[in-house]
Amino acid sequence: MRKHCQGKLRYLFMFLLAAALACLAAASLAPAAAAADTTPPVITNVSPADGGTVYTSSITISADYSDEPGGSGIDPSTAMIHVDNHMIMSGCTQDSTHISCPKSGLTYGSHKLEVFVSDYAGNEGYSLTHFNVGDNVAPAISNITANASTISANYSDPAPSSGVNTASVAVYVDGGSVPGCTATGSPAGTVSCPAPAPGPGMHTIDVYIADNAGNIGSGSGAWCVGRPNLSLAVPHAYWAGMSDYITGILSVDWTISNAGPNAYSVQITGSTNTNGVTVNSGVPSVAVNIATGGSATVTIKYHIPANVSSWHTDMTGSAQDECGNSYTYP
Repeated sequence: MRKHCQGKLRYLFMFLLAAALACLAAASLAPAAAAADTTPPVITNVSPADGGTVYTSSITISADYSDEPGGSGIDPSTAMIHVDNHMIMSGCTQDSTHISCPKSGLTYGSHKLEVFVSDYAGNEGYSLTHFNVGDNVAPAISNITANASTISANYSDPAPSSGVNTASVAVYVDGGSVPGCTATGSPAGTVSCPAPAPGPGMHTIDVYIADNAGNIGSGSGAWCVGRPNLSLAVPHAYWAGMSDYITGILSVDWTISNAGPNAYSVQITGSTNTNGVTVNSGVPSVAVNIATGGSATVTIKYHIPANVSSWHTDMTGSAQDECGNSYTYP
């Protein structure tokens, strides 16, 4: 009985040992299960670079990315760019290695740049950098004008503007500083100064103003002080010849004198007469230039009706100053 039990136990042990060896052999022959992808994509070559500066309000932002070898691969539909916490919604192009997006309307200063992309296993890659928008363009100055009371000008700092330093405004007339000037507005505005009292003639106005990035804008203008002071002298009237006498054509030499600044394109533009007298020729007169203290003579011919011995005339004229400003007289 005892031998019989021992034999059965020996056979049972051998059977269990064989089954265990078979399981081990089967396990060694089975392929290993694939490891799970838990590594996020890596984002590189972000542009603009971290801490970099651009000098325009419209740029292209881009980045490269990659997944680990043997990973689940990049899902291009998940790639996106955020600037200052706002996603760029349109114009982007992306594939399995790169994304590029246009961005406009950037303002002066620092901006936050984020790039996101995931692989097909749902691991998200993330990049956080910052870039700066700089201002390297000076304010533009325009419309410099002056009169007896005020000098004025306009200015505008183009985008991306650092803003105008209104306290930096400086105005000069013929190289001399004009006190009391103010600038109002940013990035665009106006300059206003109380006008000095220079002598008659041409004067130069220089205007300067800086933005907050230190770029200095400048502009120049001309200021003509004093209207030409024109007057008519007592005319010289005469018959130019027998034929004019017979036909009643009287020549009158008018002397125009200038007691003010230089006058240009001086003309007699009209002559309104009484007693039926009419202008025959010479109106408008030929344009002449008359310097300060100078004079010029122009001739106008009138038709005098028979039996008219005198008449009254009202004269009108025009002239320009050295800056091209026009004046009418009287």
